[in-house]
Amino acid sequence: MSDTNTAIVRQVYDAFVRKDLPSILALQADDSEWSVAASSQLIPWAGPFQGQDGVTQFLRTLSEWLVAERFEILRYFAEGDTVVALGYQRGHVRPDHTDYEFDFVHVWTLRDSKVTRFRVYYDTAYVASALQGHPTA
Repeated sequence: MSDTNTAIVRQVYDAFVRKDLPSILALQADDSEWSVAASSQLIPWAGPFQGQDGVTQFLRTLSEWLVAERFEILRYFAEGDTVVALGYQRGHVRPDHTDYEFDFVHVWTLRDSKVTRFRVYYDTAYVASALQGHPTA
């Protein structure tokens, strides 16, 4: 099942890069939850966002703030219903063009070949400071 779940997560990332929302939503369970390990006061897309409308809002809010010029998954780890993706992202903040770059950990939970939970981990203090126009190293 781990290989199948990793393939599903890869499909989500491929659709994300293509900006193909219908394909992303097709891979979500009805009760899917997307969130960032942070306060929504610091990171506007922190959530939690529930269901397909929530996933849509998460992605819409994210794209209102960040323009990813480089987004790559470096490694996958999978066991049972959980897939962990380690990655790197670089780009700029949309409102003021402040540059940013960070490593991230994405934790995906799946059930019956659908995403039930997506949780993002990164240096939220750094991301919050980039959103305010002055990222700290």
